[in-house]
Amino acid sequence: MNNYNNVVLYDGDCGFCNFWVQWILNNDSHDRFKFASLQSEYGQNFLKNQELPTDNFDTLYFIKDGMYYKKMYAVIKIGETLGGAYHGLFSLRLLPK
Repeated sequence: MNNYNNVVLYDGDCGFCNFWVQWILNNDSHDRFKFASLQSEYGQNFLKNQELPTDNFDTLYFIKDGMYYKKMYAVIKIGETLGGAYHGLFSLRLLPK
């Protein structure tokens, strides 16, 4: 992974994913997040570098502080990064996968 931080990788063809990207953009008053689709060159390089499937886009990744998080853990980390009321998403860690 390169030095990018607070990157949300999502399925660019998924309407549900695009809804959540817009939701993050609308709630990120400090412009902390960057976005790339998993189908993009950046997304494909990320998947290859992490030895993840490059043709399965049914997930969400969040890159923060040199680590990456997947699905629910990505959502939790996004909530923590947004802060405020969204920091409460941290408590979701107590739920089973």
